[in-house]
Amino acid sequence: MRISVLPLLFLLGFTILSGCGGTRVNDLEQRVAVLERNVQTMEKRYAERQARLGECVDVDAENAYWGVLQTKGKVESPGVYRAPRAVWLEAREQKSRKIQECKTLWAQ
Repeated sequence: MRISVLPLLFLLGFTILSGCGGTRVNDLEQRVAVLERNVQTMEKRYAERQARLGECVDVDAENAYWGVLQTKGKVESPGVYRAPRAVWLEAREQKSRKIQECKTLWAQ
């Protein structure tokens, strides 16, 4: 089987003349690489912020809730508290405030 060189030369010449040659492609590849790195950095930062948000809500908000009950309620047995309704409402409000604070700090 014989391959003609003429069509290959024509294709190569057309590619070079149409502007798809070396430096333009290299510039585009470099720009794409920079954009891909930027996307990876943004994804990493987003994941970190989501982790911190989850930790803030799970730990800090729960600590605020139980802190109110520990200081203003009575322990009946380990993990069981007795307190007036107002104390439970205050604890819930503290937790809600802390969750909003967490969202303000980490959910942007």
